Amino acid sequence: MFQDLTDFEVVPTYKIREVTFDINSSGGSEPVARMVAGKYDEFMNPYTVFVGPGLETVAGAIVNNQAYDKDGVRIGGLDYKYVRHMNSGADITFRQNDMVELVGKQVGMLGKIRDLPLVGVIDNSDFVGGVVQLRYRFRGSGSPGFEMTKAAGVSNRYRFSVHDPKINRLMVLACYALLEGQTSKNPMKGVNEFAKGFTADYWRGPKRGRSRSSGDNK
Repeated sequence: MFQDLTDFEVVPTYKIREVTFDINSSGGSEPVARMVAGKYDEFMNPYTVFVGPGLETVAGAIVNNQAYDKDGVRIGGLDYKYVRHMNSGADITFRQNDMVELVGKQVGMLGKIRDLPLVGVIDNSDFVGGVVQLRYRFRGSGSPGFEMTKAAGVSNRYRFSVHDPKINRLMVLACYALLEGQTSKNPMKGVNEFAKGFTADYWRGPKRGRSRSSGDNK
């Protein structure tokens, strides 16, 4: 059911020691899936996605802008490039192994104003994230792709519309994880990040070994 979603919303819940993201189908009363932020010492920026009855079955994982299935097989990854500076938004390249490459660009008002000289100053004051809708459209050769939209404000909810059935929903969640980390204005996210500094996991740092970056397994 999770992989069949075409219109859905990701709803974050930020707590002192835990961050979860419920994936709700349009019109649905219960979450279809849940993404849970992992501990600092597993990998940098790990998320596990759960589906099924009670949301207890692992569907896959998101690690460093890469999506992996339940068996640890890499599905694909994301690359992003800032348009001019880090406050003016980024173009996102969506590379899923079994389909054409998609490029995501900001559309709407932010897509029009992001190259203006004062955009970086405005964004640093949190003005843009508070009053302007953020919308990305992903398209590729022969693929209608998908769209993701964040309403103005601090809720950090994103709504998705998937137009190509080939798109793996774990890859879509990787896009969410990327932008959630860059665009969140939610004060509880800040509290959660602050609280990490008082945990043993944080001071131990990531486990030694090869980390999975955006360039791995291409």
